[in-house]
Amino acid sequence: FIVPVDTIPPYYQVFYWLNPFAWAYNALIVNEVYSGREDNPEAILVANGFATRDGSAFDKTWIGWSIIYMLIYWVICTIGNAVGLTYWRPISKGSSTPKPKESTDEAKDENENRIEIPFIPMTLCFKNLCYEVTASTSKESLLLLNNVSGIFRPGRMCALMGTSGAGKTTLMDVIALRKRTGIVSGDVYLNGWQQDPISFRRCSG
Repeated sequence: FIVPVDTIPPYYQVFYWLNPFAWAYNALIVNEVYSGREDNPEAILVANGFATRDGSAFDKTWIGWSIIYMLIYWVICTIGNAVGLTYWRPISKGSSTPKPKESTDEAKDENENRIEIPFIPMTLCFKNLCYEVTASTSKESLLLLNNVSGIFRPGRMCALMGTSGAGKTTLMDVIALRKRTGIVSGDVYLNGWQQDPISFRRCSG
């Protein structure tokens, strides 16, 4: 679309005028040349191929016509896209046809062959958790967690919220026994039993 239209063979010019980018490019060039910074804008346009068949340069009306054409082009493409997506759904080659439903007997046999693993819901609670570390720049001790208590019940979603640096990740690391440095104090219970480090690491993910 950046090729001057007068250099394109007549039988190809129809594709040039159907291209919305050509109209947008012409509008930008005409707007720039007629901005008032050029002494003879018509001569510049004609010399660069921005002229009609009779040799006259594009005038400022081309800017409006370009905007109208691009709006019409956008409306047509939007309507065509909406119609196409409404009445035509492409099916990928990798998709397979839906499998028929299994009979009642087969489903019953499958359910009988399943192995049920016993699952005990766990209630995790913690009381007066404290975590104290030594500052990296000095020997001053920092109390990152100060008597934090809470409870996580099974079957419920719990949101741990707070500002950046409030200690959310630190609290979860302390409960999960992931802290190797610092001093941790307080109690963590699982279904009322004291947290055992070895069994907790084995059963938790």
